[in-house]
Amino acid sequence: MRLWPRHPGLALLALALSVGLWYARALERRMPVAEREVEASLTLVNVPPHLVVTSDVPRTVAVRLRGPLERLQTVDKLGAVVDLTQAREGEASYPVGSRLVNLPLDVGVVGISPPEVALRLEKLVSRQVPVRVVTAGSPAEGFRVAAVSAEPRLVLVQGPEQQVSVLPSVSTDPVVVEGARMGFEVTVGVRSPSPLLRVVEPLAVRVRVGFAKAEEASSKGIS
Repeated sequence: MRLWPRHPGLALLALALSVGLWYARALERRMPVAEREVEASLTLVNVPPHLVVTSDVPRTVAVRLRGPLERLQTVDKLGAVVDLTQAREGEASYPVGSRLVNLPLDVGVVGISPPEVALRLEKLVSRQVPVRVVTAGSPAEGFRVAAVSAEPRLVLVQGPEQQVSVLPSVSTDPVVVEGARMGFEVTVGVRSPSPLLRVVEPLAVRVRVGFAKAEEASSKGIS
């Protein structure tokens, strides 16, 4: 019967690892257990593609942690999530998940404040709306802006149903007419009027600007 291991080096290594692991665990058991409150950044995940969140979302939540003091002191940045897989249109409260990222070993979550977040979700819709050309500056002396037009005249906008349904138009970036007297064309971007509204297409339009002599407007007005 063989009493000595076939590979004594490996056996000694395994023994040393076992002793080291036992010693490390023994030290952990001797570490003082503490609790600490930290901020965790809040992220909304799995938002249904046909809905959009229109209410204010807290940037952070307070998380109460418990574990060995030395490991709690290493906690820096945490992230918490609200899963909206089952979200529906309207107002409701959704639980903040206790599965946190970057959580050290043997550190657990005691509680989260607030445990739920109240959110309002609306239907996401699209609609074509007119383009309003915005000018900046004054033409050359004795001239006025006689006509402006945009091509295309309509752009597709996407956003919450309540905002999109009452949106009268979207504006262009300012078209500078300072000192101009001759008509010109320029390509400018289209501005979204709200953070929740998005211009889908086109993102830019071609603007034509025409000028006329100011006295022409005066004489037409007198006649």
